Amino acid sequence: MKHLIYLFSTAAFLVFFSGCGSEQAPEKEIIRPVKAMHVASTADLAGQGFPASTRPFQESDISFRVGGPLILTNVIEGAKVNKGELVAEIDPRDYKIAELSAKAHYEQAKAEAERYERLWKKGSVAKNDYDRKYATYLMTKAAWEDAVNDLKDTKLYAPFTGFYGPKMVDIGQDVRPKQPITTLSNLKILEVYTTIPEKLAVKFRYFDSYEVIFDAYPDHVFKATLREMGKVPTPEGFPLRLYLDYKHNPANPDQPKLSAGMSCRVNIRLKKSENAAELIVPVSAVFDGGTGDNPSVWILQGKDSFTVKKQPVKLGGFANKNNIIITEGLKPGQQIVVAGAKRLVEGQKVKILDQKAF
Repeated sequence: MKHLIYLFSTAAFLVFFSGCGSEQAPEKEIIRPVKAMHVASTADLAGQGFPASTRPFQESDISFRVGGPLILTNVIEGAKVNKGELVAEIDPRDYKIAELSAKAHYEQAKAEAERYERLWKKGSVAKNDYDRKYATYLMTKAAWEDAVNDLKDTKLYAPFTGFYGPKMVDIGQDVRPKQPITTLSNLKILEVYTTIPEKLAVKFRYFDSYEVIFDAYPDHVFKATLREMGKVPTPEGFPLRLYLDYKHNPANPDQPKLSAGMSCRVNIRLKKSENAAELIVPVSAVFDGGTGDNPSVWILQGKDSFTVKKQPVKLGGFANKNNIIITEGLKPGQQIVVAGAKRLVEGQKVKILDQKAF
């Protein structure tokens, strides 16, 4: 009897245990992590006003070709200097002695060469003897010309009209060849330097005009002309260099006074073309919509939590190897997935890992 009761109890326990185990635990909702961006039109990017600064159109270190003690300097930081004016001078004494010595050797070699030429023409000396004398004459002539140039180079003249930078050497100091004495800046033309994002740089063919607004003169809008668009990007973006269309008029005291190193912003005006407003997104944002010939992107919906909705788009070709042009299907301001698009399904919840304007 006890044995039967034990078997019955064991069987009942197993039935109860198996019944409890048959209930399925609720599946955990999957929230995919994605990277996202806000879409912006090229026209919106162009009007942002990119931080910039002015630079001298031409700036050079000024240095001697020869070395020696500095005996004269006219460098005054910020002062104007005209092309050809004396900037500085080093002690010419040793160079004068060297020039006189080289000249003496040259004149001796010249006389010897002329004498051997007469003797050779008379047949008194061999042609090889005359050739050696003539070669010596040429070498001493070159040495004398070098000495003359070295003596001239003890005086340093301004290579162009500009303004002095800081004085780097004082009178009495020994100056080495090519050691900077000062810098010279040509401020007749100012260059404006800025960087622009890649998404705007690829629309370079639609750039029409450039406006520059200085922090010091917010009510003045200056025009600028393109100098160069950089082909290699920096970490900040693609370099853009402009010529500032500005001529200072000293007779007008109310005219803004502009110089190198001033902060400003650059606005880019685009040509009036429907193509100028094309949207550009990363290639990774576009996926096959399911029909084989229907590219799409995922649009994010929601505020605090997000779901995705498939949006068919029309492509306009590659902007570059990493980005593609969207001509239809997207609007500026919409938020799209740019990484992780292929793992998503319609209506799926997502978590944004990174978000940026594009």
